[in-house]
Amino acid sequence: MSRNQYYRGVIISLLCLQTYFFDLIPGLNPALINYNSEFSKKVELILIVMLFLIFLIPTKRSKTNESFISGHFTFPVVLLLVGVFCIAVYSSITYQQTFIESLSNGYGYIIPIAYIAMIPFFKLTSNVQWLYKWTTRFGFIYVSIQLIQWIVFKMNGIIFLSYTTFAKISIDNSSRFFEGAEFLTFVALFIAIKPFLLKKQWSFLDLFIYVEVVLFHLFMSQGRMYLVIVLSVMSAALGFLVYKKIGKWTFLLFSPLILFILMLAGGEVFERLNFFSGDRVNSFIARTYSVQYFFNHIFYNGWFGIGFPNPSEYDWLLRGMRGIDPGGGMMTAADVGALGSSAILGAVGIAFFSLVTLIFVIAVFKANSQISILIIFLFFLVSCLTLSPLDIGRAWPMTLYLSLADAAWNLNFRGGKQNENSGTSVGL
Repeated sequence: MSRNQYYRGVIISLLCLQTYFFDLIPGLNPALINYNSEFSKKVELILIVMLFLIFLIPTKRSKTNESFISGHFTFPVVLLLVGVFCIAVYSSITYQQTFIESLSNGYGYIIPIAYIAMIPFFKLTSNVQWLYKWTTRFGFIYVSIQLIQWIVFKMNGIIFLSYTTFAKISIDNSSRFFEGAEFLTFVALFIAIKPFLLKKQWSFLDLFIYVEVVLFHLFMSQGRMYLVIVLSVMSAALGFLVYKKIGKWTFLLFSPLILFILMLAGGEVFERLNFFSGDRVNSFIARTYSVQYFFNHIFYNGWFGIGFPNPSEYDWLLRGMRGIDPGGGMMTAADVGALGSSAILGAVGIAFFSLVTLIFVIAVFKANSQISILIIFLFFLVSCLTLSPLDIGRAWPMTLYLSLADAAWNLNFRGGKQNENSGTSVGL
């Protein structure tokens, strides 16, 4: 087997984990389910380490060190990884726990190492096309089965899939099926950029999957920000297609009307989803308290913020102190996006998000597929508001769309067969 085949094998396994494949097998060992839950990615991390080991194997025509420096987001990812190990050291001293305990509490921040490992893989346009095919296939199978499960549950209350304990509590208390939301949101992004990155029009299946993802977020996950992100990237994609179709000046002429319609539609979406009122107003209030709390903790321990304390012992610090902090005991860093991650990582988090943003801005002007970059950048920025890309359930999808940004920057999708070692196209 070639190195490329090993890459594909591990990535397929990661797609299985990201789509919570264990949910689809009733009666599977609960331990396996819990090790691949929304809040535990230990199995995923093992495969990512394997991916990195594959990366370290040199090929005849490419060297590992050359691949390492060719990724546009390599520096912020390396900075993050070095910072995580340093924070683990200082956390062990500050909270009087071992280094292993500290690193175990923050291991999710190691997952972006997958970006570095996949740099050679994404140098081939055929691999990006392959990833699109398999990502949409996994997304279609998963979301279709989940929608069937939701319909059955609504009709007679039966759960025929396997879920983690936490997911079952969410289903029982609020009828929310949230597992897989991060990956399906990434699928929607990949579909949105297809006409610009892969130079192929949407198929009926693409649009059908996209509609399924919208329905999933609207009725199952009930994730308002996920739905906003999914609708935003598709609106941007449609806007760019219209722009290319009618021309620059015609688009500018009608842009005030388009902007007005989008503002009305956006206001209607916000109102119907009860962002600031209705039965979920408490969620908005809790997030408001969380913003204030975690903003005040960015430099809680000097340069590294809260760090990686033991969650059971320092719950009062990670979630706020009941009776003392407004909203104490109900807050989580995952609810306030990049701000929450920065409260945990301190200066390292601020540097990471700032550098990634700067690289995206540069890419807008230099990339081969500038529209793809703009849509991915929009995805990143909106996610940072309340859904930090560094949260444990979103770190792997983030590595994928950073890799897609590299592909949009470097590659030119004109069809053709490729030489695996060189990464260049050979005309048909």
